[in-house]
Amino acid sequence: MLAFSPTAVAAHAAGVAHADVVPFAWVSDVVRAETAYRASLESAQRAGNVSDADAARRLAESIGRVCDAVADAGDGWDAEPVVAIEPGNACHAATLQQSGVSFVRALPAALETFYLASHNGRATAAFDSIADAVAHAAGAVRRPILPGETMPPCAPSHGADAPELPSIADAFRAENARLRAIGDRATASAFARLASMRATIDAELARDC
Repeated sequence: MLAFSPTAVAAHAAGVAHADVVPFAWVSDVVRAETAYRASLESAQRAGNVSDADAARRLAESIGRVCDAVADAGDGWDAEPVVAIEPGNACHAATLQQSGVSFVRALPAALETFYLASHNGRATAAFDSIADAVAHAAGAVRRPILPGETMPPCAPSHGADAPELPSIADAFRAENARLRAIGDRATASAFARLASMRATIDAELARDC
């Protein structure tokens, strides 16, 4: 089956240890049926033919069916099932995402292919590497993009000189010092104005005497 699924082949070849790649074809019957079912359910709810409570119950049942199908298609090991979706089946990604199922799908462009990945129903993220996309879908933490970078660098490429994000504590102390300096200047200015006013009043009183 993998031989007929380019995205699944690439995802499997990436060799992400904690990912269990599931070709979409293995769960396509269930997912397609649930996509159609949820569309009908939303229409019935908008028309008032189904109560909100009943719609929520039916949606939960639908989510359960999708999750069961993906779990059954997996290898059963302690790894995150990641459904590999082909471009022609992208319309079913929303069904998987709403079900909390991790997935990766190819997004062909003019010159190269990009990949979108979602972990456990969270928002999708874009990657130019299938390995990074599968790792993200399987729950790996994505490194932050530092100022001046377009993509987070691989840690081994930096070695001991890997860039570090600014310390939150240091940033807080710097901001606190800046605000304190502003307050000190404002206080000094207020005292100077009071002293000037007092000197003016004393001069007026001395002239009246």
